[in-house]
Amino acid sequence: MSQDDWQWYLNHEKEVYEKCEPFFFYQGDDDPLRQLNQELGFPKTLFYWLGFRIIEFYVQKHGQDSWLDIYEMSVKEVLDRSGYKEYIKNL
Repeated sequence: MSQDDWQWYLNHEKEVYEKCEPFFFYQGDDDPLRQLNQELGFPKTLFYWLGFRIIEFYVQKHGQDSWLDIYEMSVKEVLDRSGYKEYIKNL
């Protein structure tokens, strides 16, 4: 990921989260997040970056080795316990 892409995400972090969040737990056959990414023209590394940020917040809150917890947790639980949603609300 380029430094420019990283900075773009930081500058648009709330928008990225708010556009993607309704599709986090989608279980159909379509891939609405990939379609959304194409429609909005976000950098190609969108899903890597967003996942990284959520895990980064989880680790900041729960300690250096806590990233290992994600192997035993649901995606929803990781997101809820990361504090990332609260961070986004306060942007």
